[in-house]
Amino acid sequence: VAHYDTDWSATGPLIEKYNFRLYERGYAIGEDRSLWTAATWCTSVAWNIEVDRIECFGKTPLIAVCHLILALAEAGKLEKVA
Repeated sequence: VAHYDTDWSATGPLIEKYNFRLYERGYAIGEDRSLWTAATWCTSVAWNIEVDRIECFGKTPLIAVCHLILALAEAGKLEKVA
């Protein structure tokens, strides 16, 4: 069973496949560690342009990516990449 929230070898290929971006956001109020943002742009099929920036957060980069994958899947925006 893959541990996407802790294993870069499992999650790294998804970051590359879906062209996700990772950013360190700095420290959260009352937290002793930084927060991370995972973000992507959704493309309009009709115009082939970037139209929506979707971002999710987590205490680690991999948790942020997991949150983003779940949010995109729930919104029906997780595009299949060949």
